Amino acid sequence: MSSPNQQSQPSNSQSDAQSITRRQAKEDHERYVEKLINDHIPHFANLYKKKKGNIKKRKLQESSSTGEDETSSEFVGNNGHISERVFENQETLVKENAYREIQESRGYNTSTSYCAKQVEFLIFCDQHYAHRPLATRHQATGDKLLSFLYQKVINHQLRKPGTKHIEESNIDNNEGLDEETIKTDAIQKKLSYSTCNVYVSAIVDLWNYQRLMCFNSTESPHTKVITKLLKVVRMREANNNRENNVDRATTSISNGYTTKLQVAAITKHLYNNPEQFYKFSFRNAIAFLMSHYLLLRGESVRNIEFANLQF
Repeated sequence: MSSPNQQSQPSNSQSDAQSITRRQAKEDHERYVEKLINDHIPHFANLYKKKKGNIKKRKLQESSSTGEDETSSEFVGNNGHISERVFENQETLVKENAYREIQESRGYNTSTSYCAKQVEFLIFCDQHYAHRPLATRHQATGDKLLSFLYQKVINHQLRKPGTKHIEESNIDNNEGLDEETIKTDAIQKKLSYSTCNVYVSAIVDLWNYQRLMCFNSTESPHTKVITKLLKVVRMREANNNRENNVDRATTSISNGYTTKLQVAAITKHLYNNPEQFYKFSFRNAIAFLMSHYLLLRGESVRNIEFANLQF
């Protein structure tokens, strides 16, 4: 008879092989995603590096200087005239810088969400439109958006938060979930209407960038068919909530403190916080009231740069 140690060796080697396979798949996937971003949405390159932790979390900085003096001398012809290539490169550079500024003006969470969803769309185009030429394979069109939503989004199964979805037959994307969670959450629940709507907004944003860079001359992908499809998703979500008796007020702005007394108690706690100096406590209390009554996000209040009061 074999000893228990001998029986455990095959299982351990099998688990080690699975972990190595999954780690290798993640590394290949990250390299593939980074190449897609650099080739098709370069204005998200710094954001992707920051998300991976390659650079510190701070404001996205603009790329290095344009170097007009060097390029101008490089493309001056024998007759002393600047070639058309210089003007084309300059226009492309201006467009990229302009769209980078637009992207940086958005909130960090919005930019991160748009980047992830546009990468999903680009991967979908690589998989389903591989027979098309590179010039049109990744163009954001109404037909592609409709196919992407129908096949990958509206019936998308939920997975564990924080895990990356890698489409490999030998990779289990439900790793770390117990059987009950997989049955109830990851299979029965679908993406909400708001999430599907963000997908549409992200792909329209990709179309705007492609139009700006003269890569795409088609009409907006947000067609009437897409609007009707989103309406179906909203009706499905409403019917599902009704069948499961979901409280519609659970995610409202007043959730957690529904009365004026509770709002006053929170404000008083912030105002009389002994761990902070008085002017900081007063500022925090005002910021909370602004967020509550003006329906603002915390990031929006911080961007106001509400100064510390001087006494």
